[in-house]
Amino acid sequence: MHIRAFSVNNFRSIVSTGWVSMSPDDVTCIVGMNESGKTSLLEALHCALGAQKLTKLDVRFGSALPTLSIRFELDKTEWNGLCTDWPPQKKRVVRDFFAQSGGKYEVNFNWSKQEGKYECSRTLTISDLGILLIDSDDDKTAIAPESPASTSDDDEQPVVYFDLLSDALENLEPITILFSDERGLLPDNVDVPVNNSLSGNGAQGANNFLKVAGIDLAQLNAGTDADRANLLGRATKRITNDFQEFWTQNIGTNQRLELECEIKQKRADSGAEAGHPYLQFWITDGDNRLRPSQRSKGLRWFLSFFLQLRALGLGKGGARIFLLDEPGANLHETAQRDVLKLINEIRPSICCVAYTTHSPHLVEIDRLYRILTVERASDGSESPSLVKNALSNASSAGRETLSPIYAKMGVDFWRQTVIDKKHNVLLEEPSGYFYIKAFWRLLNIAEKPSFIACTGVNNIPQLALMFAGWGLGFIVVVDDDNSGRGVFKELKQNLFGNDDSLTRNRVLKIAECEGIEDIFSASDFRRLVLKTEKSYIEKTTKYLKSTGLSKPLLACQFLLSVDAEEISMDSLDSESKHRIAALVEEIRIRLN
Repeated sequence: MHIRAFSVNNFRSIVSTGWVSMSPDDVTCIVGMNESGKTSLLEALHCALGAQKLTKLDVRFGSALPTLSIRFELDKTEWNGLCTDWPPQKKRVVRDFFAQSGGKYEVNFNWSKQEGKYECSRTLTISDLGILLIDSDDDKTAIAPESPASTSDDDEQPVVYFDLLSDALENLEPITILFSDERGLLPDNVDVPVNNSLSGNGAQGANNFLKVAGIDLAQLNAGTDADRANLLGRATKRITNDFQEFWTQNIGTNQRLELECEIKQKRADSGAEAGHPYLQFWITDGDNRLRPSQRSKGLRWFLSFFLQLRALGLGKGGARIFLLDEPGANLHETAQRDVLKLINEIRPSICCVAYTTHSPHLVEIDRLYRILTVERASDGSESPSLVKNALSNASSAGRETLSPIYAKMGVDFWRQTVIDKKHNVLLEEPSGYFYIKAFWRLLNIAEKPSFIACTGVNNIPQLALMFAGWGLGFIVVVDDDNSGRGVFKELKQNLFGNDDSLTRNRVLKIAECEGIEDIFSASDFRRLVLKTEKSYIEKTTKYLKSTGLSKPLLACQFLLSVDAEEISMDSLDSESKHRIAALVEEIRIRLN
């Protein structure tokens, strides 16, 4: 299951977000200034899908009650699995509906106030089919007025009852887990009751430890001292090795942290609790063996985060959404990168991760499609929050909002992980970055130049002058439109001394392409990028402008499909193959 988009209305500082796309790879990063409304987005999701209840503090004064809509997408195995044991007619109807919708559906959460409390109700729509699941007096009903899938043996057009479908989808819905470092901290020790079910202070942290370590508490408690020692020794070694993979910092020069767990019995002078078992935890480095409470706040936070996220990934049952409000705020740069590494590693085992941050170390410069920006519409404290995709909002977002991205670029300059000394390709915008990286991989080119996306073609001359001043090698790739030709002339005049030959060697106009999307044949772009059979007669770039579709998001999805080997050169027709190969060769010639 995937969350593809959401829309929030009248929740705290948010008046209306409109439809906001989540990251296609299920990790969404939310950036913005303090008090911009970042946390409100997480809280809204948690109110709809988690344990958090709506309160009067969440309701905007003088406005209607909050609403939240989420667009989900099921994999084919998931929608087929929904109705395995259903009656044949309902099974066929449901599978036909989802096959037509591509597994997409929308859930709308609406709050009402009843007897002083806020109650949430939900309706469900299967996208693009006009199928609305509602609560009727007798049953949950799906209204599909013109769907051929809802015909019956007597050729009438009945109302199709979907009590099973509505309940099944509700049960399949992911639950949100808002990360809490306080509840998840690993305790110094915790009592083991007779029923082997931990509770009270420290129970969550201890349970997470046991789950990740693969320790069955009942088996541990029932064994002999030797059995316990062997079981704990093997389990804690596994969890230590796993933890060390993500916590890469050393203590002192070269000491690595190790986690330990022991089961003991309370002393004879403990009164009625004498002899009762308890778990004791340690974190050691070299000769120092300390209780968790004796360790730094940053280490305890990361350990709590590691255990909770790992325990989630090992869990069974429904999908989970992990919500993180400024993770790793107390951590060193290296540990913040460890947090991001853990998020990326655990992502496939949960529905999605959404986190807010001010830190450049939690932003990945080659995954800007993950980023949502949140800004106030004006300077007033009560002004509404605006939520946009960073790629489409980069030209209008305030510098303070995008500061983690700018800072990340600064970090990467000196680390030389984004800019190469010789082989840099300056591109107009992120969509060009995604497509050309995809073309490079489709053709399996060995050399790896650095592709750098500007936030608009008019920013290229300034960046080119900076590169020249820094002594960095580069070429420029622009569209063959008025703006691209204008940049060509400006660089020729201001950087290359009006030398036409030198300019052509360093600046490439993509022939007959008003946008890089025109490099595809129209049929390939519809089939492989838009993934639709809907045709259009104008050039692809003009079609995208008229429809308002997100060019960066489409390009990103194409790159992800190439990375997943869902698209290869054999997937393309001869026209697209020829143009892509020619463009890549033109770039390679200029780089060399």
